[in-house]
Amino acid sequence: MESVASGCHLCSIVFWDENSTGLFVSSRPRALQPEHACVWAKYLWVEDHCTKSDFELLCGYKTFGTESDTTPQDLPRGRQDSRFTLSLAWLRIVRGYQRTEFTYESDRLIALSGVAKAIEHSKGFTYVAGTWKELWPLDLLWWYHGWDPSKEEPTDFTKSKPPSWSWAARKWGKDFLLLERFDFDIPLITYRAQFKYFTCPTSTDRYTGTRADKEGIILTIKSRVKRGLAAWKWRFKCWLLAVRASDTEWVYVYWDPGQEPRLGESVLLLILISMESENTNKKDPYQIGLVLMLEEGVKKKNGQPCYRRVGYFNEGGFGNHETWGEETICLC
Repeated sequence: MESVASGCHLCSIVFWDENSTGLFVSSRPRALQPEHACVWAKYLWVEDHCTKSDFELLCGYKTFGTESDTTPQDLPRGRQDSRFTLSLAWLRIVRGYQRTEFTYESDRLIALSGVAKAIEHSKGFTYVAGTWKELWPLDLLWWYHGWDPSKEEPTDFTKSKPPSWSWAARKWGKDFLLLERFDFDIPLITYRAQFKYFTCPTSTDRYTGTRADKEGIILTIKSRVKRGLAAWKWRFKCWLLAVRASDTEWVYVYWDPGQEPRLGESVLLLILISMESENTNKKDPYQIGLVLMLEEGVKKKNGQPCYRRVGYFNEGGFGNHETWGEETICLC
């Protein structure tokens, strides 16, 4: 069963539109229109006082309210989509586990398997190596901090290896967009990608990752992409990326350690969400997503190429994202 999150909002206002292709959320009584909807950072503060813990929220031991008398009066009233709340709670749990020391870094994903199974049992969701099929995979939007190459663990093919898109992919802490950069001046967010399906060698691998010498877990996502060749420019004390000669805006990328492409290598920008703030041109919002490169030697059974994550981008100035081509991309 395919996800129907493409073009949906992180927060709904009034209308639920249903047609033959699935269920969509819209702030207007028109189906299939990817209208923006409000997400209120202050509004989420109320949820912290409605549950004892994020685990209880995810496992259904306590219901949570969407409005209360303590809701800030300067914010509009509305119906918050529970999937956004659940995504936020899940990332708080992940962040807590990231602060824990493990003998082997490959055990980090395994350590969360019990929590993941409890959530699956309660909610009926499908867990896939750190993310959830039924929720917007906002936990794919992360970047590294505190990386020290001298302390990198050597590859051991007998240990599990999470996929490149997973927050458990390598050692070192990660920051998440939803927890670190979701601010009061960003009231509008639209989710642009669709989680279609995944392939996994065994059901156990969904919780532990696969061995480094075996076939890995692959996500298939449909979204708008921009392809091109890597070009570089020094600006603001950092290297910026462009993928087309016609680009007027250069992209700042949070690169995964050691994954920067060489000049002229093929890269792909995959949009996951769009954000607007009071200072953002509504015709040109910030596009946020992943930077990908082709993973040689890894193909799906139908011959479709697979791409590995090499970084995370968060940039405006792309122009109308509707001009980007829509593709189905396999992430390994």
